[in-house]
Amino acid sequence: MGTPIYHANMNGFMTVFLERLWGFRHQRFPLEGKPYAVVVSGAGIGTPETAIEAVKLRMSAYRAVFIGSLWFNSHIFPCLNCGYGLTCKVGRLYEFYGAEGQKKLKITKQLFGQWEASSEVISKLNALAQQIRSPPEPMRRK
Repeated sequence: MGTPIYHANMNGFMTVFLERLWGFRHQRFPLEGKPYAVVVSGAGIGTPETAIEAVKLRMSAYRAVFIGSLWFNSHIFPCLNCGYGLTCKVGRLYEFYGAEGQKKLKITKQLFGQWEASSEVISKLNALAQQIRSPPEPMRRK
């Protein structure tokens, strides 16, 4: 399950998706014992635990089995898209770099991190995918 981080939490689309699963939980639990991983990305300051824990909390209601998580810090601040990025005093770009750092900031390709370019991220994603394809014995259907 993947979500961008907005305000240190999962985004609205992930929230709505997880809410829509609630109808499957009434009399039986079709996700019970199913493995899942949480993959989050964003230009966050700090760590992604709040978003990961929010997804885990919702999925625990469906009795799914958490196998791991991955966070990719893209460093792509929305401020770089709004048109006020280098002059804005209220966005995360300003909070991250500060007034002086923001003035000196040069917009370069390196500011726009992509998970596909990270061999470490790809390796971790492949490991999570392998765990989902071949879950430990207690997770397998009988």
